[in-house]
Amino acid sequence: MDYVEIKELIVFAHHGVFKQEKELGQKFVVSARLYLDTEADVIKDDVDSSVHYGEAAMEITRFLQAESYNLIETAAGRLAEHLLLTYSLLRKVQIRLAKPWAPVGLPLNEVAIELSRSWQPAVVALGSNMGDRRGHIETALRALDRNKSIRLLTSSELIESSPYGVTDQEDFLNGAVYIETVLSPHSLLKYMQVVENDSGRVRTRHWGPRTLDLDLIYYSDLIIHSEDLTLPHPEMQKRDFVLGPVCEIAPNYVDPRYGVPVCELLARLEK
Repeated sequence: MDYVEIKELIVFAHHGVFKQEKELGQKFVVSARLYLDTEADVIKDDVDSSVHYGEAAMEITRFLQAESYNLIETAAGRLAEHLLLTYSLLRKVQIRLAKPWAPVGLPLNEVAIELSRSWQPAVVALGSNMGDRRGHIETALRALDRNKSIRLLTSSELIESSPYGVTDQEDFLNGAVYIETVLSPHSLLKYMQVVENDSGRVRTRHWGPRTLDLDLIYYSDLIIHSEDLTLPHPEMQKRDFVLGPVCEIAPNYVDPRYGVPVCELLARLEK
């Protein structure tokens, strides 16, 4: 992927843990790689088809001078996300933020952090079996779309399905949405839980009735096993009401566990 590079931009800002760092400020040195598809720019020779490096340098300066963070790690991460959200053509941002005057009491040239952030694909399953089921799902889609760190790419048709696990409850309405996001998997999950809570969901019974159920099915090609998140979503390969909508919107999405497209998982389940 092509990138525009800004090297060693000097910015005077107020980031640091100590009081004097926040009050007096100090010099920071920023380098940025702004990744984008510049093919259209090469063909058209049109600055509107690329990212103006002069404007980007000014935006970096404005952001770092407007905010004050304790850690350069936080400052660099927030800057990368800000640039991704500011310039729609960007796919990935790599930042190196150096602090030449770091107050460590030792002879050194600088301390620095280097990191990257990018738009990542993800798939979210939606379901409801209480009240206005379609209304709950549509409200959830609008809530996802309102978050500037999430882009809705396409959503599936909604389908009726029988309850899974606990069968003595009403039928579900299910669907899926294909998104891209700059949020981390855990941050995306937390936002999804906020949307669920806003719908009035109460977690009293495992697999019980719910106004809204949002499940993170895939996030890029990550495989995660943590206390609060498992990716891909566990047992989704056994659920046609998940695989069907996902196959509709992302037929070629390769499951990182099995190495096959999601539609192949659906075909195996239907045999």
